[in-house]
Amino acid sequence: MPEQNAETSLNSLTATRVWLGIGWTLLLLILVALSIVFASLWNKFSRILSIGEIQKPTHGTPDDTTGELPKLVPKIYDVNVALYLKDSLVRYMNYVTGDTPEYIARPSQKVLAIVSVGKASDIVSVVLEDASSEAIIILFKGSTTAVDWNDDFHTLQEPLRPTAFPGVLVDSGFQRSYFQSRARILDCLKNSKFRTVYVMGHSLGAAVATLCSADIRDNSTEFGSGTYNIYTVTLASPRQGNHMFMKHVECMQLYQFRNTADIIPVLPLAMQPTIQGGKKTDAFCHAGIGLLFFNPSYSTVGAHMQLAYESAIKDGAVLTRYIENTQ
Repeated sequence: MPEQNAETSLNSLTATRVWLGIGWTLLLLILVALSIVFASLWNKFSRILSIGEIQKPTHGTPDDTTGELPKLVPKIYDVNVALYLKDSLVRYMNYVTGDTPEYIARPSQKVLAIVSVGKASDIVSVVLEDASSEAIIILFKGSTTAVDWNDDFHTLQEPLRPTAFPGVLVDSGFQRSYFQSRARILDCLKNSKFRTVYVMGHSLGAAVATLCSADIRDNSTEFGSGTYNIYTVTLASPRQGNHMFMKHVECMQLYQFRNTADIIPVLPLAMQPTIQGGKKTDAFCHAGIGLLFFNPSYSTVGAHMQLAYESAIKDGAVLTRYIENTQ
């Protein structure tokens, strides 16, 4: 009898493990199916919410081999400008991640500053001077450290700095990241004779680039004499601030590539409760003009990678021009 009971218990345990295995497999398949459905529905939902016309490249066929950045900042999105800045960002990120031992600039570019925080390897931004276009190029990297990810998910709002405007609030983590580079950027612009500024960033760097652009415009006398012509292109940016910040920068040349299969641009959630000092603050919004496309890249992580965005720019993907509801 004991042997029979032991055999019965063993068979029961084996059957339980088999059913658990089947259950986990089914659960995994359901989650995969739900993620595919979610990506598809999110793409359709984003397009339903889109406001405005289809935005197409305005200067002919995309040319990835273009050697010079256009001298005149275009009034609407130019695919060749995006590709040129994207190339500079890729070179910079290859240096940050150690794929290349030094930053490899184009022949027309001169490195003015490489900003790091803490260790020399914790690089957050680079400032270039581009002689061909008579412009300054400022690039911000995406999230690569635990501190970066903390800034990504830090959802408290605070007044825009260094100059506050009534009701204008931005994400405190993104603003803290920007101020790591601000002093060096200030010095570079002060010492440059150029008054055209191109700004680009990916992910966290995209949100920081948006704040940088607003700062240069708002405090141009602090950065140098005269005003600046600023053109900003960002990739995979999370939401940067509240409704009043969106209104604050609405007249700027600020273009955001956003993959509707990428989860990062929907963070912080638009209706996410944000408490500061015991008071509920405004919902988060995207600033500027959104250029939306759909590229799932086989996974949620892949949809956020720079390669997914680069493919959309190179292929001249039809982009929905989207401005968040200002009501």
